[in-house]
Amino acid sequence: MLGRSGGMSFISVEEKSQIGVAMLSGEQKKCNDVFGSVSESSLRCLKVPNPQLPEHHCRHRIHVRNHGYIGGAYGHGNEEAMKDALLRRGPFAASIEPTPEFGVYKNGIFHTSIRLTPEYREGDASYPWIKVDHAVLIVGIGVAIDPYNGKGIPFWRVQNSWGDRWGENGYFRVLRGNNEMAVEQSPVEGDAVLEDLV
Repeated sequence: MLGRSGGMSFISVEEKSQIGVAMLSGEQKKCNDVFGSVSESSLRCLKVPNPQLPEHHCRHRIHVRNHGYIGGAYGHGNEEAMKDALLRRGPFAASIEPTPEFGVYKNGIFHTSIRLTPEYREGDASYPWIKVDHAVLIVGIGVAIDPYNGKGIPFWRVQNSWGDRWGENGYFRVLRGNNEMAVEQSPVEGDAVLEDLV
């Protein structure tokens, strides 16, 4: 998904704005998501392809334009701004700090008791920094009903990059409004622009 930039969603989206993400045609036409992984086959496509090459070579590339932090600046992400961004522009990137139990997540709404502690630059308490090392794609929101008390549990629906055997077919739900694993700390949105290479 966003992987190559160590989980920092802004850096990864910035990279996609500069070099783009290749889309393959032919048998490999299945497009990566908007902030798709740069696989070995995609790396070969970063150069403008020769139209006389076989069909599996790239014909299009996606660039990210008009990208920035949801909430206006690093650390200013919040549930309401994220819901608004999702409704206005669709899926967006977020950075998380996975906890040990996240690695073995199977299903349900993920919630951890581990609280991440913000760090601050000396003399500047206005922008808390939280360590993150994994990037994901927020694709939706919802509310599940707790079978024990009938109350609603708000969640983000999130695409992970660990394959469809992990979690809920490659996705997970995480408690919304609680900044679980720093998911609401510094989300990044942008516009995907399709560029013809041929």
